[in-house]
Amino acid sequence: MRAALEAAPSPAKKAKALIGAICANDQEMAARLVRDVEPNMRFDSPLRLSPLLGLQVYCRKNGYRYEVVLPPQHVEIAPTTPYSRPFSYETEPAVMAVIPGAQFVPGWDVLLGTDGTILQDSGYQPVKHGYTAFGAIFVGDLQAIIHHVPADEVVIDDDVLFLSAPVNNFGHWLIDFLPRLMGLRSAAGRPLKVALPAGLPARYGETLARFGVSDADVILCQPGKLYRFKSVNLYRPGQSMPPNPQHVRFVRDGLMAGRALTPRRGKRVYLSRASVGTRAIANAADFNAFLDREGFTTADLADLSLKEQEQLLGDADVLLGTFGSNLLGLYFAAPGCTVIAMMHDVTEDPTIAPSCAMLGMKQQYLVCEKAPTPGLQKHRKDTDVIVDCALLASRLPPR
Repeated sequence: MRAALEAAPSPAKKAKALIGAICANDQEMAARLVRDVEPNMRFDSPLRLSPLLGLQVYCRKNGYRYEVVLPPQHVEIAPTTPYSRPFSYETEPAVMAVIPGAQFVPGWDVLLGTDGTILQDSGYQPVKHGYTAFGAIFVGDLQAIIHHVPADEVVIDDDVLFLSAPVNNFGHWLIDFLPRLMGLRSAAGRPLKVALPAGLPARYGETLARFGVSDADVILCQPGKLYRFKSVNLYRPGQSMPPNPQHVRFVRDGLMAGRALTPRRGKRVYLSRASVGTRAIANAADFNAFLDREGFTTADLADLSLKEQEQLLGDADVLLGTFGSNLLGLYFAAPGCTVIAMMHDVTEDPTIAPSCAMLGMKQQYLVCEKAPTPGLQKHRKDTDVIVDCALLASRLPPR
């Protein structure tokens, strides 16, 4: 068998050979083949071929709780300024599920059932869109994934709420992960711990404290281990783009805890994406001169604690930035604040304008010319832009 596997010449045949090696539990051969099939898989733990199954199908098959707790909602949003646009959409349903014996690999945003089945829609996005980020190989014909599995299994006899987290994107933490805390309300009076990957920046814990989750309530899951819990409670909010108004209110209320905010006239903040490096300003010299001339403070939210973000943005009159999750700093801003998104195609942003409307803010799009070269690209829609500084200055509210 080994000779046949090693002789497999094409990538497709090597992929089949890899599956054969895993099924034969020949981890030595699997480790050799996986480097040919997917060179980016750099870990040395055992390889597993795990089936994929939808959350609802898995729960119904096993008699576990699966309940739609927020039905789809039709949302109509009018433009908040002449430079915004209307929105009309249906939100996705929010689901509560309880899975006894579920497993969690820190760094993954999906759960594994007690039998190792990967619940492909239990996370922020379906596995088929994000499996490469897990260091995994999608096997479409089998509806399965080849992946490394930590050899060190930790069994925890607690009922937990599955939270997970994006390590380097605080904006997505706000809109895609914090709404899962609504599952604490659905726990039928049972005390739940919150399962969270270890090693996150301090501001993640600071936000949890705003929602009444203390350090004692959190189980920090260490990388390189496989965790199995008494039961995992999952609140799946559905996609946040475009946003669900109930989730927007939940996150805003939790973060701000009833604080009364008022914009301070003339306080202007430019939210940089320097730490990300994408969607940069191509005419940087002109743009930086504009920022100085118009009295903007420049900040990258990746560098700021939760308290610093709140202090900087809580009384801002204008928030400016190229479109993206950096602009979700608006969750700390006051009603009446003007939020300006610089971008070349307004249809690529389904999140900022609706969120502004829901929070009583005034949103503008400043349509920009694409730069001659796109710059750093991590996603299809990443491109540097050229800003018309004179047009932008004409859009600013008076100081």
